[in-house]
Amino acid sequence: MEDRRIIKPFRNLTKQNPSRIASPYGVIFIFVFVVASVAVAQSDGSDEPVATTEEQVTPDGEPSLDVTSEEEEYISDEDIDLLSMDVVNVMDMVVMSGRSEDQNQKLFDIPAALTVITNEEIRRSGLRTLPEILRLVPGLHVARMDANRWAIGARGFSGRLNYYQLVQIDGRNVYNTILGGTYWIIPDLVQEDIDRIEVLRGPGASLWGANAVNGIVNIITKKAKDTQGGLISGVFGSDWLADDSIRYGGELDEETYFRVYAKHRQHDDFATYNRPYSDDFRSTQSGFRIDWEGFEKDTFTLQGDVFCTPAGSSVKDFDTVLVRDLDLNSNDRYSGGNILGRWDHTFSDTSHSQLKLYYDRVNVEWPDDSVQRSDIVDLDWQHNFVATDWLSVIWGLGYRANGIDIANGDLARSTVTKMCANTFSGFIQGTFTLVPDKLDLTLGTKAEHNDFTGFEIQPNFKLAWTPHENHMFWGGISRAVRVPAFSQYYIDLNFAAVAPLTTVRILGDDSIPAEELISYELGYRFRSSPQNPRVTLDISTFFNRYENYLGLVPRNQIFLVADDRGVLESHGIEVAVNWQVTDGWKLSANYSWFDIYQHMNGAVDTVRGLTPTNQFAFHSYLDITKDLEFNTSLYYYDNLPASGIPSYTRLDTGFTWRPTDYLELSLVGQNLLDNRHPEYGPDGFISNGVAEVRSSVYAQVVVRF
Repeated sequence: MEDRRIIKPFRNLTKQNPSRIASPYGVIFIFVFVVASVAVAQSDGSDEPVATTEEQVTPDGEPSLDVTSEEEEYISDEDIDLLSMDVVNVMDMVVMSGRSEDQNQKLFDIPAALTVITNEEIRRSGLRTLPEILRLVPGLHVARMDANRWAIGARGFSGRLNYYQLVQIDGRNVYNTILGGTYWIIPDLVQEDIDRIEVLRGPGASLWGANAVNGIVNIITKKAKDTQGGLISGVFGSDWLADDSIRYGGELDEETYFRVYAKHRQHDDFATYNRPYSDDFRSTQSGFRIDWEGFEKDTFTLQGDVFCTPAGSSVKDFDTVLVRDLDLNSNDRYSGGNILGRWDHTFSDTSHSQLKLYYDRVNVEWPDDSVQRSDIVDLDWQHNFVATDWLSVIWGLGYRANGIDIANGDLARSTVTKMCANTFSGFIQGTFTLVPDKLDLTLGTKAEHNDFTGFEIQPNFKLAWTPHENHMFWGGISRAVRVPAFSQYYIDLNFAAVAPLTTVRILGDDSIPAEELISYELGYRFRSSPQNPRVTLDISTFFNRYENYLGLVPRNQIFLVADDRGVLESHGIEVAVNWQVTDGWKLSANYSWFDIYQHMNGAVDTVRGLTPTNQFAFHSYLDITKDLEFNTSLYYYDNLPASGIPSYTRLDTGFTWRPTDYLELSLVGQNLLDNRHPEYGPDGFISNGVAEVRSSVYAQVVVRF
């Protein structure tokens, strides 16, 4: 039941929209870039590296693929500079192949499609939100639906709420189990406090459990010790009416460090194509972190946040009882808070444990007066140790309680309004050294029991072969499951009318099983030399088969039922290359190709054409002088035939000037090649308007004290 009235106008959007012409901002920035690039290329490269950065990498014991220094020492702001080190030293970082600090390997040796985005890359990109920052990841599709919604997908399934990808912040899972996926308007941080973002493309369920199907986004913040002093950041521009942060870090005593922060964001409306509606948003958030290192073998962390985010929305509903259209143009409201405690204990140089407990509340209020409340308590314990010279092990246990409370509205009605969903889990993984420095085998599995689909086993097999110190080949076979969202079991959704006196409804079904993925992956990495290499290459390929895919099956003219009728097959390739041209000029590029096919079995095809077949990105980080930077990013996204979105090319570029050690000034232009363009179609069967992302400019001032 495709609503042609919604998607058809986009098929000739380029012809209909005279605003899709080159933006004057782009011409200016491109000219300056060419001149500066020629000047640097002709230099002898004798200048000392000049880029500065926040702390590059520190071990922080998060339950993630953590990155630490090879000697597991802290690296301060003064000790490291992204552009002064050869670009592939990032690939030589020691990365956690497991979920804790001591379960580590070099990133070059990890048998997985893993990308690490450093704080310096985030700063130089000019991207202001967490979903936008993910544009830096090869093979990850990021599309802006309007000012406060994004469609994101790794290896397919792009959508506002991606069922198949977990997102964590310092080990706290922000995946919403009511509708399934991540509300990208909610997670936010002071950008200068982000240490790195680690993105795993492909299944990670053997360690992280259900819903880690197509990838994991792990956002890791800096220790309080590394954010001492004050910081004030202010942003103002044509779209960003405000993006302001204030943070202060200090010492409670010689072993205890803290930081507190407050942040406010306000974004203007985007231009809408097919019908006017408000999509602006305002966000206010504050939080803290305390780290205590009082004992030689123990460290403790306590951190938390509170937030409130009203955001403009639009939903066209149709009331079959009163036989009238409901034009719901109003504000969604997202609010909540969280608190997390973590205890790390070191038994010996080869044995380490971690205990983590957190509470997380999220309230979502919709314009039809429906309210969704999620309360989560999560307890996790893990232990890693080196058993022998040829075997290292990590294992752990976990419990998660998810309280769900629903207030029904006109658009969504739940047959179950209150529930506490419990999940019990345990995992174990071993890495076997078959041939020292040449061949490693990783075997692991996670066992879970949840209240929706029962008992699930998710094993993993990975092999890494290093025939030469500059070449590494890897392959793997994994099983992962997606537990259907609460809404797919119990919530009936009334959607917009597609013809007079008719509507589309999606009905929940409490008998559907878990979706299952069997994934086959191969990869290759190259570095020009093991010491101070200038060039790296990373290639990943995959074939995925999904069974029990929850398609939408027509029951009659106006009802669709979530049912396990689909079998999906997808395959693709992801390529990333980095080149340190000079000490002050770094280039990187990535390309991905993707295709997916749905074996219908009576279901509506809801996945093909929602992710671009081809996408490409190019980044240039250039130091013009000691205090002046020029950074440029170029993105290409193929067309999305399912919603008639044409292909587009995006250019972002900006200057950063540091007149003193305490002051930083930036001017950034985004989407400079045309005045505006759409990036994604309507949100599923909800007949809401579609916004066009427009070219914009913003200025930023950062003061440290």
